[in-house]
Amino acid sequence: LDRVKRVGKALGASVNDVLIACVAGAIGQYLREVGEDPGGKDIRALVPVNLRPLETAWQLGNRFGLVPLLVPVGIDDPVERLAVVRARMAALKSSYQPLLSYELLALSGVLLERGQQALSGWFLDKTTAVMTNVAGPAQALTFCGARVRQSIFWVPSSGDVGVGVSVISYAGGVQF
Repeated sequence: LDRVKRVGKALGASVNDVLIACVAGAIGQYLREVGEDPGGKDIRALVPVNLRPLETAWQLGNRFGLVPLLVPVGIDDPVERLAVVRARMAALKSSYQPLLSYELLALSGVLLERGQQALSGWFLDKTTAVMTNVAGPAQALTFCGARVRQSIFWVPSSGDVGVGVSVISYAGGVQF
């Protein structure tokens, strides 16, 4: 995690930007290994954007919007790939999209099942992946006297979304 933070600081990017750029590079590499040419291509991933002000971060409950990020899987150069991710995330964060998606998802909670399905389909039919990054405990935890070595979670999946990427930091490390 310290390395990820140093890279982000040196290149003016967030930890999340660096991690998304790593995932984009891994997907691009996989596509090349199976004989596909990802050159110049993107995939669309839904990523959460936090809408909660830092002073209320301690409160329970989620307050985030899902935004469709074009993930540059076709850029080989990691620095260039990170710059593209950073610029695209900054544009999305400063747009109306995170708040609009939050309000639409809140609205779906009061709709009948058919309306909920239509609204979730509107989000999910336009994406290939769902990616999220969770900051876990900075120090290792113990459970029944044993040290917990790693932690994992699964990104929520739904519909025909083919890829889910869960990233968690825990005890100074990062796990995908």
